[in-house]
Amino acid sequence: ARRQEEEARRKEEERREAEERMRRRMLEADEAQMRRAQQGREAAAQPAAVFASVSLDASEMQAEPDAGPITSEAAERALLDHEVTALEETEAMAREPATARARAEAEERATAEEEDMAKAQPEVEPRAMAEKEEMVRAEEEARAKA
Repeated sequence: ARRQEEEARRKEEERREAEERMRRRMLEADEAQMRRAQQGREAAAQPAAVFASVSLDASEMQAEPDAGPITSEAAERALLDHEVTALEETEAMAREPATARARAEAEERATAEEEDMAKAQPEVEPRAMAEKEEMVRAEEEARAKA
């Protein structure tokens, strides 16, 4: 009976420690999410920094046929709308009752996708450079023959 009591106490203590570790992890994940949301709010509060951080060329924007020419005001308004939307999405994620594990998994997937894209990018650039060099050589040969 004494052994069983000791075993039961030990198991209960292990369970409490595991719960405490889980609570700490979830708290740390929540704090990290809150820091990211705060950084997003701070970035949105500084329009000049936001405008400088996102390169938005007016020629890249798609205007509706009857909207008239794209002005720098329209480009800035579109950029600010985009930043507000991103900030709202960040705040919505912070309010979601999602578990820390789900958030951690989503961050891991995003990191893996970024790494995959970074690995794929160097493969694309040399190919594009080789094609461009080939086109330049062909143009030079055509000029030399003419």
